[in-house]
Amino acid sequence: MPEAECRQQNGPSCFYGDCEDGQRTVATCLASGWTLETRPCAAFPCTSSQECMPGEICSVIQGGAFFGTCIANPCGAGPVTCECADPGCPACRVDDSSGGITVTCNTCPGGGCP
Repeated sequence: MPEAECRQQNGPSCFYGDCEDGQRTVATCLASGWTLETRPCAAFPCTSSQECMPGEICSVIQGGAFFGTCIANPCGAGPVTCECADPGCPACRVDDSSGGITVTCNTCPGGGCP
């Protein structure tokens, strides 16, 4: 996203999880422009019984039930997006909580599942 467009948006973040140098990067668009934050690549919880390793993302399908699995990062060195991580998902969200990158696909009509 170009700098001028970023300043108008104020809030979107991009998550980079290639972990090539032992770090992952979060780029956040603020009113003043892009800010970059690096975080260590480490194992992180995907589900209560599964932990993802560095370089993996947690892929969650939420549709009345909750299913999560660790997968190799399909987005490579680029930002983790719904388009590369789960292109067929009708309502997708990417976040960087719980210490790693999670891609959640909500399969309920209109993304209505909590």
